[in-house]
Amino acid sequence: MFKDVKTSKSKRQVSITSYLINKLQLHRDRQKEKYGKVIIHQDIVFCSLEGTFKDPRNLLRDFNRLIVEAGLPKITIHDLRHLHATQLMIDGVNPKVVQERLGHSRVSITLDLYSHVNEDLQVEAAQRFEKNFFIHDK
Repeated sequence: MFKDVKTSKSKRQVSITSYLINKLQLHRDRQKEKYGKVIIHQDIVFCSLEGTFKDPRNLLRDFNRLIVEAGLPKITIHDLRHLHATQLMIDGVNPKVVQERLGHSRVSITLDLYSHVNEDLQVEAAQRFEKNFFIHDK
């Protein structure tokens, strides 16, 4: 069911690319073909056979099956959020942007939660500094 978000800050824009938009449109078209009727709630991504909201247990069962079929390690749906944030941090996206995408109230929360990434980035920063300033001494 749709319900209000936890806080006013929770309602936010999360930008996605045209590539992802196309993938979601393709998924919606496949759902329409598969179920042979118009999906009742056009704004939902995963619907039931009746074109209504999918029961969360069924969504989880489907997700777990797809993880096994893909040969991936067992993860939760919520782990996808962490994967997204971690990859953004590794890719050097500004932590403020990551904070806004996740909906954290303060950037310090994001930095604390992903401190393991910060440690890796510290090593990378040291290596970059060395390359830029000391490699030329050889």
